[in-house]
Amino acid sequence: MEVQLDSSFRFHPTLPLDADHYQKCYKAFCGALICCATTSRKSLGTAIDNRLLGVGAILTDKLGRRMEGQQPPIDEPLRHLGVGSGSGRIEGHLLQVLLGTFKQIYSRVLEPSGESIASYQALVQADPSLAEGVEFDWRQQTLEAYQASDDKGRDVKFDVITSMHSIYYGGRMEDKVPYLYNLLTEGGVLLFELKSETDDLSQVQRHFLSPDIPGYRYYTAQKLQSFLDASDIKYDRVDGPRYHIDVTECFDNRSTEGALILDFLSHMRQFRKEVPVERREMFLGLLRQNARPVGDRLMLTHDTSVVTVQRTAGQEFKE
Repeated sequence: MEVQLDSSFRFHPTLPLDADHYQKCYKAFCGALICCATTSRKSLGTAIDNRLLGVGAILTDKLGRRMEGQQPPIDEPLRHLGVGSGSGRIEGHLLQVLLGTFKQIYSRVLEPSGESIASYQALVQADPSLAEGVEFDWRQQTLEAYQASDDKGRDVKFDVITSMHSIYYGGRMEDKVPYLYNLLTEGGVLLFELKSETDDLSQVQRHFLSPDIPGYRYYTAQKLQSFLDASDIKYDRVDGPRYHIDVTECFDNRSTEGALILDFLSHMRQFRKEVPVERREMFLGLLRQNARPVGDRLMLTHDTSVVTVQRTAGQEFKE
């Protein structure tokens, strides 16, 4: 049965305001993920690596078609912009794939968390291929701060721009997507990875999170596609493998791990303490209603998609 909730039940996300606590919650969330194509968390890393190889292949294919016209010449550095790059776990892997085609890459990293940048830099130092093949330009700032502080930013173009689950944070999609598109060179590729509406998790979050409330804007691949369609911008979409989120611990009030996962799923810091009882019980009720028993655990399905946009020669995206 379809649940209808008053808009007053919407959360005003507080988790992104606490960077340290956010990192703890994100780690707990990752620890609760299981790829449905595998049987254990131990296999999750391999599944993610395989997915990233596929995403990297999409980028390489699109850029390879452009290279047939030698724009830019293959011996010139590929220019990459990472938006919300995090610890580099995902982005670094994509850069490794691109290094298989391009000898050198210049990568400008936009990441507001100093801790995440430090983790990314440690990852680079431990990987000779990244340390030698990529020139990193570290920027500890949000996309909005970067856009506002660099008067000449629009004149600096990039061949590849990646946004891996960062579209939810900061400004409106309707503002940031045109801006990023216009930062591309002709034939350049803009790649978003974001959640899909096809899973159990969306049946919970869509009632409590909104694209109109800042902090964590509830954007999905389908919402991005609708915006691109309305703007007459061509794109491709590839769905990723389905994951399970183990939410069993969320229903154990003594579980610290469950508390962290709840904070991440709701994007509310200290969900158990700070969210009013009525909304808290409604969220937990929908979580249990949509969770599926797998053995002695409760699981939510979690789907993601990759949406790529390649800039057409001479086309500007009206901002």
